[in-house]
Amino acid sequence: MSYVIYAWKTLWPTRLAVFYPHPDDTLATWQVALAIAFLLAITYAAIVWRHKRPYLFTGWFWYLVMLVPVIGLIQVGEQGHADRYTYLPSIGLFLIAVWAVGDVAAVGQVGLWRGVATAGAVVVVAALACTAFTQTSYWRNSETLWTHTLAVTTDKRCCPQ
Repeated sequence: MSYVIYAWKTLWPTRLAVFYPHPDDTLATWQVALAIAFLLAITYAAIVWRHKRPYLFTGWFWYLVMLVPVIGLIQVGEQGHADRYTYLPSIGLFLIAVWAVGDVAAVGQVGLWRGVATAGAVVVVAALACTAFTQTSYWRNSETLWTHTLAVTTDKRCCPQ
């Protein structure tokens, strides 16, 4: 589950908190099974397409390997996960995204696809800028920070919303 949670929070960084309580074995079996299936499917695709799209293999395995120390195999502390651990692993996901956009932009009518890729990039950057602005507003003071943390983690202990 940690891999999926970290990937989701990297791709859509909302409802972030300074502390996420550990789920204490409260994960539903279907969530774990779905997370495993998702990870296996992406890993399989990265291996199958490694010659045609080597950035998938490199980026995905960068992400997987870089997160091994923090996915919870050995539990340290009370946190279920921590956003601060994703800086280096997320490089792999961004590598995939950038090269995939480059592939899309290179297909078909160059001008049209470059325009679509540019417009898409502008929309994504604007959306992420809005989420960053919102998230930084919670760091105004300790009370605001911890009130927000309680709001996004209470009774929603582990899973992305």
